[in-house]
Amino acid sequence: MLADKISLAPYGLGAQLALSVALSCELEQGEASRWYGYLQSLPSETVPIALLWGDRDALGSDPDGEDARAWITGTEIDRTLRGEDNQDPMNEIRGYYHSIAAHLLPASCTISHFLRAYSLVSSRAFMVDAYHGLSMVPIADAFNHITENHIHLECDFDVCPLCGSFAECTHDREDAPPASEEPMDWQSPSIPAVPDTCDMVVNRRILACCEVFNTYGARKSNASLLAWYGFALDGNENDVIGWDLSDVAQALGGATPSFALPSEESYKAVLRAWLSSLGSMVADESRLLYRPDLDGAETPSFSGLSTVFCVNSDAQLSVYLWVYLTICAATEELRPARGLGGLVPEDGERLVALLGAVIAEQVSLERTLEEEELDEAPERDSATGVDGTALRVMLRVAGLVDTLCQRRISKIGKHPRLSTAQLGEIFDEIPETHKKTRLAIAQVLAERSILEGCQEDWRELRDNA
Repeated sequence: MLADKISLAPYGLGAQLALSVALSCELEQGEASRWYGYLQSLPSETVPIALLWGDRDALGSDPDGEDARAWITGTEIDRTLRGEDNQDPMNEIRGYYHSIAAHLLPASCTISHFLRAYSLVSSRAFMVDAYHGLSMVPIADAFNHITENHIHLECDFDVCPLCGSFAECTHDREDAPPASEEPMDWQSPSIPAVPDTCDMVVNRRILACCEVFNTYGARKSNASLLAWYGFALDGNENDVIGWDLSDVAQALGGATPSFALPSEESYKAVLRAWLSSLGSMVADESRLLYRPDLDGAETPSFSGLSTVFCVNSDAQLSVYLWVYLTICAATEELRPARGLGGLVPEDGERLVALLGAVIAEQVSLERTLEEEELDEAPERDSATGVDGTALRVMLRVAGLVDTLCQRRISKIGKHPRLSTAQLGEIFDEIPETHKKTRLAIAQVLAERSILEGCQEDWRELRDNA
């Protein structure tokens, strides 16, 4: 059996590739496949996920895809595709096909056929449970995705990984024989059978004659949707612009020549102390900052796709990035000659206190600006203290935010030197038939809008201080 020859992987790209082999085999069998009825419901063409844009093996001669690929350079789509290890997954996919898949599949199953199967797996498969793993589930994959979804799918993940039983089974015993000696449907006579189902659960009322939407994930950004599913949502509130800590340090290196940037260890030490201080609570009152959801992680990540160094769709800076920038801005107040590469305890304590003063100054100024808009602003009480330290640091932070955003803008898209208005004109001239290019430019425009909105907010703060 083919299944016995496929090396299984529990999750990630390895699981997708293994499932792609199985799907390729079934597609090649056509009507002879036991899944033929389901296979007929799948798209007959390769799903145009961004990973495959410009790939001739996947999409043939496709000027639209090639142009779209050039446009996503430096975008969040680019970061998403390269993943945590900053590698192009197409290298691994091609390597897997030539070294493994091609030897298991019929000769008629070319790399193009395999990439079509991969595109279907990427855009439709999901993790079912510990036994089935990543799976294609008929009917469950028929629903489109939106943020305000009507339904979601539920499976009991914690089943026996050897036989799939949700109830007690022989594999729960320490003296259990190997899985190959056990029938797959073994069930203890003392435990009632539990249906092996994937349940569709309704979240809210569904009106008659309207499309029913599912969710592919609670926080799917457009970059993720385009990379792995081939579509985007209008005004996706889950969009973020992220940086690795090393990227931020590199971007600010030229902007902060007079002092050293904090080491990662020093930054994390100050961050931990500040987050447990009363001063950090004031940050929740700032309209320019937000706290990213850690999605159950015990500690924040400062690199990769889950980085907390980010700006959200409302152009708000994460508090984690704000702390880093504020430490950078404060170094001129704390021993500028040696920088913060090796903090001593008193430096950390002074920094935590200074962070509290800076955020208090910032929130006070934000409130004043909001009240001025309503024409009812009282005289502002400065939180800077006698020497104005907090104000000076806050102004430097605003400058660093501006610099960080501008340097990111300078790397996004095919023509980063053009203005947003000029890019909008290019977008308007792209024919509707060039869907991939339009999606790519729309992503560039969305990311620039976020970064420029962030710049505008911090410039307003700086100019009115």
